[in-house]
Amino acid sequence: DPLSDEFMGFWMGTATTNELIFREIFRCVPDDTIENFDQYKKFIPGHEVPYGHALPSKTTAESLERLKGVRGHLVPIPLNFLKNENLGAKLGDKEILVPVEVFT
Repeated sequence: DPLSDEFMGFWMGTATTNELIFREIFRCVPDDTIENFDQYKKFIPGHEVPYGHALPSKTTAESLERLKGVRGHLVPIPLNFLKNENLGAKLGDKEILVPVEVFT
């Protein structure tokens, strides 16, 4: 039963496990642990690692072994990503001239 507490625990457990593995190997963004731009700058690996590539801190064999723990494509929705940042247009930005309806 997909509405049961048992299934929800299994579903969220799988999503959380996948998220932790992806965070460890790839540093994917958006990520729920990043709540402001300072944390974002510390989290991303920088220009030495192309986007979507594994971090160089582990060997390829170690990364592949760790990725065997991933089950499907399920990860939690990162609802807290940049939650402490004001991402709205500021006075003087050209986006403020465009009606809000265009962005929705």
